[in-house]
Amino acid sequence: MKCNKVAVRRALHVAATESLPCREHEIEALSKFLSNRVQEVIDAPGAAYVSGPPGTGKTACVQLVLSQLSDQFLNAYINCTFVKSELDLLKRIAEEFNIGLAQGVKTADQIEKSIHRHLKRKNAKRAVLVLDEVDQLEGGRGQKALYRLFEWPLKLGDAFTLIGIANALDLTQRQLPRLAARGAANGPLLLSFAPYTKQQLMEVLEHRLISVGASGAFEASALELLAAKVASVSGDARRALDIGRRALEVGSRKRPASVLGPSNENEESKVGPLHVRKILDSVFGGMEEGPQLPLQHQIVLACLLILKRAPVKKATIAKIHEVYSGVCKKKRLTAVSRSELLNICQLLEAEGAVRIAGSGLVALQWDHDEVADSLSDKSLLADILRN
Repeated sequence: MKCNKVAVRRALHVAATESLPCREHEIEALSKFLSNRVQEVIDAPGAAYVSGPPGTGKTACVQLVLSQLSDQFLNAYINCTFVKSELDLLKRIAEEFNIGLAQGVKTADQIEKSIHRHLKRKNAKRAVLVLDEVDQLEGGRGQKALYRLFEWPLKLGDAFTLIGIANALDLTQRQLPRLAARGAANGPLLLSFAPYTKQQLMEVLEHRLISVGASGAFEASALELLAAKVASVSGDARRALDIGRRALEVGSRKRPASVLGPSNENEESKVGPLHVRKILDSVFGGMEEGPQLPLQHQIVLACLLILKRAPVKKATIAKIHEVYSGVCKKKRLTAVSRSELLNICQLLEAEGAVRIAGSGLVALQWDHDEVADSLSDKSLLADILRN
């Protein structure tokens, strides 16, 4: 299948947020929160505090939900990283809501009153203010502003809704104790975003590729390697997308025709685990030792050790699969297909355990002790070799 690499690069860009897989629960919670404001549900929170590590979809989810409800709210967005003081923040809020301040209005209290009058106008559209990186307001330049803004929904009612976004999980408890003292009914909705797991990152990447008809642009083992590494370090989807985009730029190598047979001679080049590994090494400075290999990977390594000891002159994918299938049968395990076995070998190649030659031959690079160290069950290798 032909893939438009420009479209693939665009799909892997962090700004592409038309849909957000694996964040359905958070989107539903935000939608319900804003719908309650529209329906004027009694005691519904007037503010939301969205927290979580970088790259977990906080801002993207908020923007997606607000775009779906754009006809019901007047939205304003401010990144607090660039806010210098409480007065500066209030002036920016007035500017975002297109509120013209009278010449004599200069103090924070005066600007606040002007904003409140504007937002409480008869037939005025409900206002939603999104403050991103709100934890940047901690300390002298913004501490007072946090108290002031989180109390606005109590003063303005359904006319105003505040959504604060930050990396800190406990800012409301640590810096806004007065809000907590008011009780759960009037306190902000707390919504926490967890780091993406390996499976979720794979789903995010696959979703982006499928959206442009490029599901075959990456080998399965390459996506698995990318997702596993990023999940183990940070769970940052933006980092995973960036690495995927850079791996695409590195180029792709053609799969040897002899590996799976003549029918694959015209298969289009794909981004493989070695390309991903190259970018991972440049980003993380070399891939440190990770968790134990999956069971199927361990069995393949044991089979390669069997073939190396035989010795077998040509350890082809077909020969490896023959030995592997026999082992799985004796162990009463479900064997993977030959193509899936190739993906496992490519992932093992990215780990440095094997080397796949251009002719499709697989050579074990690790010795007996290194293979044994990679097995979670040390008796497994001895049992396989014995039988």
